[in-house]
Amino acid sequence: MNKLVLKVMNPQNNGTVLYINDEIVKPEKDKQGHETYIYETGGTSVNVSLYKYLEVNNPAYFLWQIFFFIISLFGLFDKRQDKACTILKYRSTITLNGSTDVTMRITKSKKDVTAVQLETPTEVVEHENVRMTDKKAKKKLKALKLTKFFLFVAVMIGLVFILVNFT
Repeated sequence: MNKLVLKVMNPQNNGTVLYINDEIVKPEKDKQGHETYIYETGGTSVNVSLYKYLEVNNPAYFLWQIFFFIISLFGLFDKRQDKACTILKYRSTITLNGSTDVTMRITKSKKDVTAVQLETPTEVVEHENVRMTDKKAKKKLKALKLTKFFLFVAVMIGLVFILVNFT
């Protein structure tokens, strides 16, 4: 029985999903906020995939954000969006020999084009390691910001109109 102990440094909790052999494994968190994934298998290798999805790309995202904008008193208590719109895609095959320790560091540098860096003494075959900016998602966020601004202005004009005419 082979065991993979994968420690993820700098985990991103907003839409990042890690698969080991196409299964989602629940992590254990330590005091520093790092995640540790433990996976046991009878095989000699495992496929590790890490993806970061942007909720901006969901079909009903725009309507939900307008709804929450109104409920949260025009954005006062609203959750802030990820303005960088960064997508992470990583796939690799890691060879196991007994208990294998792997440290995965998610890069946060805007200039770096690789999603993660692995530190392990075993053989790793990387199939995909990409960090990029989703330009379509950035345009959606700009349109959402503009819509929120005009909605706020329209409500303020409406309140002033009501106060002037009915007082």
